[in-house]
Amino acid sequence: MIRLPLHQLKPGMVLAMPLYGPDGVVLLNSGVTLKSAYIQRLHELGFSGAYVRDGVADDIPLDTPITEQTRAFAMAAVRQVVQELQQDSALPHLGKVRKAVNSILDDLLSHQGVMVGLTQVRATDDYTFAHSVDVGVMALIAGIAMGLSRPRLIDLGMGALLHDVGKTQVNRPILTKPGPLTPAESESMKLHTVYGFDMLRGRRDISAVAAHVAYEHHERNDGSGYPRGLREAKIHPLAQVVAVVDVFDAMTSDRPYRRGLPAHEAARYLTRTKGRLFSVVAVERFLARLPLYPTGTVVALNTGELALVIAQNSADRTRPVVRLLAAPGGRPFKRPVDIDLLTDRDRTITEISRWDPPLRG
Repeated sequence: MIRLPLHQLKPGMVLAMPLYGPDGVVLLNSGVTLKSAYIQRLHELGFSGAYVRDGVADDIPLDTPITEQTRAFAMAAVRQVVQELQQDSALPHLGKVRKAVNSILDDLLSHQGVMVGLTQVRATDDYTFAHSVDVGVMALIAGIAMGLSRPRLIDLGMGALLHDVGKTQVNRPILTKPGPLTPAESESMKLHTVYGFDMLRGRRDISAVAAHVAYEHHERNDGSGYPRGLREAKIHPLAQVVAVVDVFDAMTSDRPYRRGLPAHEAARYLTRTKGRLFSVVAVERFLARLPLYPTGTVVALNTGELALVIAQNSADRTRPVVRLLAAPGGRPFKRPVDIDLLTDRDRTITEISRWDPPLRG
């Protein structure tokens, strides 16, 4: 399977992964043959692309740390909280969110060797919900790698899933503005951390620790963050974890006004700024579980060949297992060959690329 941007989707292509709507319900399931009307609807909903069968690597499973059912339930739980908050400023009961955190944890703990590998394709309208769930999953992966206890992981997961809940109190035109915010708009946006803390603190169904995650996830080690300009040890350790994965997910996500960065570029930023902006431990534990070239990514090699990443090497995340797709010049191989870059030291990845194969179902 291969991930294609929306403009490359054509009628007759077959979906390799489900596409979900903002409520967590499947819009189009895997195995569905695309029609012109389906593609037009995906465009209207703001989807950036989809995974389709390519007839070359359909045997390669994508790295999915949680099940589709868990993801759908978590998105629905977050969406319900947000919708109820938009109608009433009082925070609703958080039982479903806690259940979602436990389900995510159970999935992750049963597949502890799996790297992050988040592959969800999002619609524009469900960015808030998908972002919250992905931040929750990545934060818990980092927390597990840090050896946190289950109660501490629950606090981390609750805080991560609800870290942006205060945005329900920010004016929608500011939230959805496609360009840079004015200084006044930026100050209004920053208040979402305060709003979220005020909503969460003092409740019986969520800990004070989780409330502080919402409060402090935009603080930075050097004091340049907000809302209080805290430094280093003054920032709660769980908020430091969410700060890292929140920035990573924001950088790598497609938005209406820009394409997301490749994972390796976002990882390079975190590595460059760890210690100054972010917790060294949080960055290193998270990046240790992050595939720099996620499975399903088309890459160009120094040989001029095109290849598809089909598996990860935890010993060296810059050298995954790839399937050669095309020779220099773009001529497809009749029989694609799998190469482990960990042992084949003559080949290296030079950049993320694209491939236009003759797709079939």
